[in-house]
Parts: sequence; C-alpha cells; structure tokens
Amino acid sequence: MFKSVFFQPHTLASLILLAGASIGLAQSTISIPDGDFSQSGGPNYAFGFFVPADQIGQLGTTPWYSELKAPAFALTSADITGGLAVLSAPSNQGTNTTSAFVFQNLATPFRLGTYTLSTAFTASTPLTLSLIENSGIGLGFLNNATTTSRGTEVSSSANSPGNLSLTAVSGDSGTLTYAFTNTSFTSGNLGIELFAGYNASLSNGLLTGDSFGPVNLTFTPAAVPEPSTASLVAVGTISLGGFLALRSRRRPLA
Repeated sequence: MFKSVFFQPHTLASLILLAGASIGLAQSTISIPDGDFSQSGGPNYAFGFFVPADQIGQLGTTPWYSELKAPAFALTSADITGGLAVLSAPSNQGTNTTSAFVFQNLATPFRLGTYTLSTAFTASTPLTLSLIENSGIGLGFLNNATTTSRGTEVSSSANSPGNLSLTAVSGDSGTLTYAFTNTSFTSGNLGIELFAGYNASLSNGLLTGDSFGPVNLTFTPAAVPEPSTASLVAVGTISLGGFLALRSRRRPLA
C-alpha cells in the first residue's frame, strides 16, 4: 500500500527557518603551509645600485616568497629563520624608504565572508599601533599570487588601517590582526602577505629587523538571510494545499 509522510505547515516552516539561521555562521581555520615558519629559507636581498631594484624570489624551499623593493643605494632583505619571518626595510634618503614583503598563495578559492589574519610581531622598540602604521608594517590579502608576482592586492592594512589592530602588547612585541570582509571576489586563489616599509612616510627603527610569526587565518562565511515571514506563510500555504489535494484524491468514490 502506498504511504506518504506529510509535514504540517508550521513544522515545515520551522525546519526552513532553522536551516536558514544555521547556514554561513561557523568559523573555520584555513591551513597555512609553514605558517609557523619552521622551515628556514633565505635570506633574500635586493640592492639598488644606481637605479631602484624590485626582486621577487622563493625563500629557500619554503612555500613563502619575498618581494623586495629598494631605491638607489639602499638594501632590503627577507629571511625565515628561528621560527620567524624577519624583514629589514631601512629608510634611505629621508622619506625614500625600502619595502619588504613576504607572501604566499594558499591555493584555496575566495569565498564570501570575513577573513581574519593574525601574527605575533616583534620590533626593536616599544610598539604602538600608530608607530606600526607609520612604518608601513602590516598584513594583507592577495588574489592569484604566483612565483613571479604578488598578484592583485585585494585588501591591505596599508590602505585600510582601520581594520588593523594591535593587542597583547608587551614592550616591543604584540599580536597584529587584520580583518577583511570579502563581498565581491568569487574567483581566483586566496593569498596572504606580511610587509614592512609599505608606503611609509616616517623614518624610524621599526623598519629594521621586524619579525613575524607564527601566522594564523580564520574564515567566517557570510550569513544567509533568514526566510521572511511572507515566504514562510507562502510555503505553509502551498504545503497545506498540496496536503488537502492529495487527501481528496485518495478518498474512495461513493
């Protein structure tokens, strides 16, 4: 004998409501290869002889790459050693500073939601957030970085300093955290970057021997809007109508 299971309208509506409320809220951790900088690599150098230099290279055999920019007669470097990524971007000729980036393509597609990148940070002088920002130190997200390019910079604390925070400060060390809410990128591969001397306008000791590590990345998917009251009523009405129609069709003829 044919049997059917029917949900009452209010039961079906409740199930839909619960499903809508639970989608897209769970935070997850995204794995970063060698995120603890346990593999040593480098150092890499860039020196501007008579013209500026801009060099990209792999840091040893690690999954990390560096981009080093130096004006004429200046030297910058990147190194992974002792569980840290160490960047040196000393100032040169007043405000004409060098820049050092360490980056990696995580080979994971972009999703809509909020990415939060954090790392321990140590410098050679007591830290404040304004000092870090003025030294061009920070974190960022990339799209489709390669072995020869940082790709497209999607979001960076150099351009959105309001999303950068400094916590757990103890003298010359603390934790840097940068949050980026992705509302548009749905293709390409996610990448991350750490940097010093980026668009810096001040000359200070923070630009020499900055160290990052370990690095952590979490992701919180964008929440899916809950069904509106009108849509739930519509679903319930359709369910009730279907239920009554099927029952009338199964009644024996008089």
